[in-house]
Amino acid sequence: MTAPDRELLRPEDASSLEEFQARRTVEQAQIRALNSSWKDIGRILLSSLLLCCAFLFWGALAFAKGDGKWVLLVLALICTVLCVRIFGRIERRGVRGSKRYMQLDRLSKEWQARASRGEIPANAPDGPRVWRDELDKAHPQET
Repeated sequence: MTAPDRELLRPEDASSLEEFQARRTVEQAQIRALNSSWKDIGRILLSSLLLCCAFLFWGALAFAKGDGKWVLLVLALICTVLCVRIFGRIERRGVRGSKRYMQLDRLSKEWQARASRGEIPANAPDGPRVWRDELDKAHPQET
């Protein structure tokens, strides 16, 4: 969505409601894109396949006899561990993104209340600054 060399400014550091909303919108769009990438969808499918294999191996283990039990046990454990690790990473990442997404929604309500009380300006005089490189252009350093 964005160029890797552009750094998004934190919404909490905005100087106006308009600037906060612009930064929040970009950050929430990044969170949504992060949690719906094809890579994550592929990981979910892989973990689902591993889960099915683990169920099959655990089920076969219940009916196996002799030395085959040890092979099935090892295969079942490998599939189970891989499934838990892959799906766990996806979930942790999703939970972190969801927490931040909800935090930004809560902060938006707080910022709107502060703007309605007159504590912060509704609009930035030079327009919203969302990216760090926009700050450099707005306030050029004198050499």
